Amino acid sequence: MASFTISLFFVVTCIVLGGIKSVARFYMFSFFLTGWMIVFLQWPLQAGNWLHVVPTFEVSGTAWLEALYDGSIAMFGYGLIMFYFPYIKNQKKAFLYASLGIWIAVTYYFLVSIAAVAYFSPWQIDNLLYPVLNLFQAIQLPFVERIENFGTTLWVFLVLSTSATYLWVAEKGMDALFNRHKNRTWHGYVVVLVATVSIIGPIPIHIQDLIFDDLSTYFAYALNTSPILLLLIHKVKNKLRKETKEKGVAS
Repeated sequence: MASFTISLFFVVTCIVLGGIKSVARFYMFSFFLTGWMIVFLQWPLQAGNWLHVVPTFEVSGTAWLEALYDGSIAMFGYGLIMFYFPYIKNQKKAFLYASLGIWIAVTYYFLVSIAAVAYFSPWQIDNLLYPVLNLFQAIQLPFVERIENFGTTLWVFLVLSTSATYLWVAEKGMDALFNRHKNRTWHGYVVVLVATVSIIGPIPIHIQDLIFDDLSTYFAYALNTSPILLLLIHKVKNKLRKETKEKGVAS
């Protein structure tokens, strides 16, 4: 576990050292390398029981909201656009392409969710630790024996691309806090060290669950709702500045 984590962070560090262009290129490479695997859903969709998809309204509203909260962390990655937006050349088209990317991700999540609900029983969904890996076992190809090994290997690219993006954002955050937005390479090393220690360091399991499950979700909510607060502060600030200027002219 420790050697695997260190190896992943080594690759992520190499990607981040290339700057935002390196991160963006690797992200595009990972998408096209793994996105085609959506065709593998035809096997669990054919073998699944479509009666599982029919809503029976057996789940309470509270349980539905809890499930929405638990799964919301998977959809909060779009908030990072606030950090790399200044590096986009054609910023007027950023909203269009960001919207397309979000809807592509929503489509992928929707198809995988439908396939999982149709293929697994309710007991399996509650008790399987990695249901996506079990979906790979439904794939039957005459020339491949263990297709899940192939899928897991490609899935690592998504982990690397996501980790590289968050690491780059963390590095830029340290640059802004301590060096007035001046690039400092050692900031990235500090972030990697902290992340590595938080995963393989001597931290109790319940503390890790608190950090990676609860606190990360709270942070994601705060990150994606912060623009609303910032816009209100900006509006109030401009209004006060305008009133001050009018009083100065009148006097």
